[in-house]
This record gives sequence, C-alpha cells and structure tokens, in this order.
Amino acid sequence: MLDTASESTLIEADLVDYLGLEIRESHVKLMTIHAEDPDLGTKASSFVLTSLDHIIKYSVERALVLPKLNVSRRNYNWPKDKEKWEHLKDFPIMPVEASSVKILIGMDIFDAHLSLEVRRPPPHLKGPYGLRTPLGWSIVGMIDEESLEELSVSSCSTAVFNEEANTDCLEKFWSTE
Repeated sequence: MLDTASESTLIEADLVDYLGLEIRESHVKLMTIHAEDPDLGTKASSFVLTSLDHIIKYSVERALVLPKLNVSRRNYNWPKDKEKWEHLKDFPIMPVEASSVKILIGMDIFDAHLSLEVRRPPPHLKGPYGLRTPLGWSIVGMIDEESLEELSVSSCSTAVFNEEANTDCLEKFWSTE
C-alpha cells in the first residue's frame, strides 16, 4: 500500500520472518503533534520491491520493521462497487482485506508514488480518483458518504537518530552565541 504521509517504508515483522529477511538494529525519532519526540530503538530490514510484471524494481534500503501496521480496518469490495463510477469501471483492482496489508510504501521510495495517469470523477460528482503508478492502479479519495462517518487521518514521519550529527549540530548552534 502506498502511504504518502510516511517518510519511511514500514513492513510487518511476520512478513520479514516469512521472507527470511535480515534484520538490523536501528534508531528513529518518533515525531508527534504532542512535541514529545522519543528516540526509539527499532529494527530495520532491506529488500527489493518488484511490480507484478517484474519490470519495475525498487531497492528498499531501510524499511522499519513493526509488529503490526496500523492501517484502516475497513474492507472495500471494489469489483462489486466500481460500477458506481463510470471513469473507473474498467479498473483491474481486486478486493483488499485490511489485514492483508503487510507493507506501507513511504516517500523514501518516491518514484513508486509517481502519478503516470489520473482519472478524475466528472466535475459535477464527488467520488474517488484513479491513479496509475509504476506499481499499478490505486483508488484514492472518498468512496461513498459512509466514508465520512469513518474518516481517519494518519501520518507517520521518522528521523534517523544520529548522536554524532546531533552533537555536531548543537556545537555549531552554541558556537554562534
């Protein structure tokens, strides 16, 4: 799943185990709206992300490994409901269960997010947009009025904790005083 609100790619630990990926220690600073930014010890892994046709490949150098991804638990049966949207009727998207999402592709893999084609709803209608990315089609935006009742906003940003760089930065700051 593409996640434009995340600076880092995230992967569930059970998928890392299943694929036999190497895990290494990492540090991140969790930035929140509460201005309490703890430094967290976490794990990271690397892998190659490939399109279904094996033409597009992205090297993911530092995906954060989490026990579970916090994604919306709503399921949407696109093959059944796409008939509501003339501009999206021919989309080859299968139903997706929220529990099957094991990787959130963050903006550290920027090219995966590029919009190669955009399908907009007619100007007089509200509805979802279709985005063709290098990895295939995505549906974004409001699907139906019930979505308004379950609206959620989420964001994940990370910063690599580097004690040496932080010390240098502080020394430069204090030397200007």
